[in-house]
Amino acid sequence: MAGAGGVGGAGGGRQVVAGVSAGGAGGVGGVVGAGRVVGGVAPAVVAGPSTRAGAGMLRRLTLGPLMIAVVAALLWADESIAGVAVPGLGGARVPVGALTMGVMVLLCARAGTELARLMRGVGLLASPRALTVSAIAGVFAAGVSASPAMARGWSVWGWGGIGARSEAGGAGWAGPAPAGALLATAAVAVVFGSMVAAVRRQDVRGAAGAVAGSALAFVYAGMTIGFLMALRAEHSAWVMGGVIAVIKACDIGAYFAGTFFGRRKLIPWLSPGKTWEGLAGGVVASCVVAAGLVWVGGAMARGAGVTEAGARQGVAGVLGWPDALALGVCLAIAGQLGDLSASVLKRDAGVKDAGRIVPGFGGVIDVLDSLLIAGPIAFWYLAVRVWAA
Repeated sequence: MAGAGGVGGAGGGRQVVAGVSAGGAGGVGGVVGAGRVVGGVAPAVVAGPSTRAGAGMLRRLTLGPLMIAVVAALLWADESIAGVAVPGLGGARVPVGALTMGVMVLLCARAGTELARLMRGVGLLASPRALTVSAIAGVFAAGVSASPAMARGWSVWGWGGIGARSEAGGAGWAGPAPAGALLATAAVAVVFGSMVAAVRRQDVRGAAGAVAGSALAFVYAGMTIGFLMALRAEHSAWVMGGVIAVIKACDIGAYFAGTFFGRRKLIPWLSPGKTWEGLAGGVVASCVVAAGLVWVGGAMARGAGVTEAGARQGVAGVLGWPDALALGVCLAIAGQLGDLSASVLKRDAGVKDAGRIVPGFGGVIDVLDSLLIAGPIAFWYLAVRVWAA
């Protein structure tokens, strides 16, 4: 019978528990004091809540800057190789966002695997392979459908020859109809493909859940990230990085404001750790970062003049202080809604984190969740703002 011994007080913020097995109940009466062991029974040290919180914050403070550096290096490399001629491919050039697309595909593949774990946690038949394929299909479908620039960029590799002819007379995407058809085709393929995969062993039990899981992966872990790829195709890599920075600034601001000042719970039945004070701190942090980026981007755009670099960063030249405030508030709130959407899935599955691949943060879904709703909002805000200008 585990735990038949005594439980003593813990000094220095820890709990010391003495456990006695049933086989030793006859002769061991272990008594544990504050750090003392009596009767030869080794105590088990269990970290208290404050210890675990401190360790989690330390991991975040250690790994967070490293992740920022990796993302910055990725964006720099992606911007540097875009449009570079590829030897031996008949004048084909590296499509805009090629490197970022590759990384996003890998992240979405992992997110699909984590989503399958969550689906299995609620008793649904979910294949990690099927959900991974569905998420990747969603990335490409949403990215190409939302961004004509991405469709044109990838058409040089022979992927854009379906549909009407381009204005230049060559094969390529020439409007929203072919892109919309691609999105619809991908959605149909995901639904019916997952259905076939679910019944391939001549057993229909759980087939509806498998289809639902694949459709969720297509939208939740695929299309939402695809909007970031569309954003990258339409703008500089640094614009995409700025959007991510504004969204993640809310995460950071909310985390520290909630940790030090949080009193009133935001949604205790869904996410007990979130507070109104944390949300306010996150919104302020996002607005500050957005204002700084708008100022820096405007200065860079004015310095670039009418050069090609200036044209690709033209969005920075049309944004003003009202846009910084609007983007800061909208992306901060949207980011928190994305975080809460992940909490719905995780709580339903009975787990705290979607995975363990990122120490201190959880899984890929735990890292990307704030981008899921904010990404599409950022894409449409900038698209409308540039069009209006």
